[in-house]
Amino acid sequence: MFYYFLKLFIKVTLSFYLKQIKVRNPERIPGAGPVIFAINHPNNLLDTLIVAGHFKPRIYFLGTGALFRNGLAKAFLLRAGIIPVYRPEDSDEYKGKNKETFQACYDALDQKKMLGIYPEGTTHADWQVKKIKTGAARILLEAEKRNNYEAGVKLIPIGLNFSSRKKFRTSVIVSVGEPLATQPYFAGYDSGDFTAVEQLTADLQAAMEAEVKHLSEASFQEFVGKLDFFYREDAINSLTAGKQIEKTEIDKLRLSKKLIEGVEYYAKKQPEVINSVWDKIEAYHQKLKKVHLRDQQIRRDVDKNITPLRYLRIGFTGLLGLPIFIYGLINNYIPNFFPARLSQWIANKETDIATIRVVSGILAFPLFYVLQSYLIYFLFGTVIALAYFISLPFSGLFVLSFRKFYKRYIENVRLGFLLLKHRSFVDRLKSQRAAIITEINTLSEDYLFLKKKQSKTTEIMPI
Repeated sequence: MFYYFLKLFIKVTLSFYLKQIKVRNPERIPGAGPVIFAINHPNNLLDTLIVAGHFKPRIYFLGTGALFRNGLAKAFLLRAGIIPVYRPEDSDEYKGKNKETFQACYDALDQKKMLGIYPEGTTHADWQVKKIKTGAARILLEAEKRNNYEAGVKLIPIGLNFSSRKKFRTSVIVSVGEPLATQPYFAGYDSGDFTAVEQLTADLQAAMEAEVKHLSEASFQEFVGKLDFFYREDAINSLTAGKQIEKTEIDKLRLSKKLIEGVEYYAKKQPEVINSVWDKIEAYHQKLKKVHLRDQQIRRDVDKNITPLRYLRIGFTGLLGLPIFIYGLINNYIPNFFPARLSQWIANKETDIATIRVVSGILAFPLFYVLQSYLIYFLFGTVIALAYFISLPFSGLFVLSFRKFYKRYIENVRLGFLLLKHRSFVDRLKSQRAAIITEINTLSEDYLFLKKKQSKTTEIMPI
């Protein structure tokens, strides 16, 4: 009961902090164990909250032993089903305690439970699956050996793909891979050959890489990130043009992975092409920055979107919402301000920011909501205090929506004035963008043609 209440609380909380969590291939999640989920680790504790909150079965995660040093935290984590991992490199006191972790995993699998493991052993911000450790393979093979290789433990790779690690209200794709074929390694492991563990680990490495936006070279990350953001909508429009396909049906993760393949091909074969495209995109963005515009404004039909009547209608709507915005801003300021600033003050690396913000928010919002409501109760009585308490989360969400609305409105006003005074400049921006897209399309077609020749198949970028 405790776990499922906690799971519901996590799911509701994440809906405030994350714009969308989409599970890709959810049919691959088994209804029952024994299962080992091997998960990449891009965002610290937030990774566990996302998987636990959005996978129906209960999952027992492995967590660093450092979290268990505090007695209260230890009791809470054990109740939540977290299995401590004692790594000797973390502390001398952990030497020899690793056996306890492995035994706890064997016991859990014997009881048909599901384990959540982070084989990379560390959290990081790169678009990569770092070289994974052998723990997942060792646990699976030993659990099978102890059950005469009839346990039926499934090993399933999970890929967490954040659209942005730093931004509030970002989106996440949770990609579920196919279970790995583990039976071929049973005989080798049974004979004491450690090569079986290494080979299964190598298979798992490749399977995890297949579920994320994985770069062979981390140095490409900035370029690929900007190119993906710049080109994705045009690529989706191209794929859906003249077809009975909705944009929501496009597999965006697969699209990004195909883009990465193309970038890595040209980086290896024709690096000057990558440099040329990068320079052109950067020059285009510098011009946008000078006039405080976003790429999304240029890529759309500006004449259709920017009309005086539309401005007036949107502006009037904004005025109606302004009192609610002010109310929500004042009453949610402290619990909203505190997590945001705390994440900036104490985060040691990029992967800590979202986790600190979510965890501190889980504490700050209920605490301040209760304190503020108690003050209202003291001043005005029960009925008004209850109404006030109910209004707090809704007014907080309204603030987020209104702030985004206001920002877009000001941007469009700015674009409208720019069109009136310097239409030729906006037209040049549109032409510059169109030329870059044409060049990328040509490079994409050339790459796909070469891939077709190599594979002798027509299915290169299916939806």
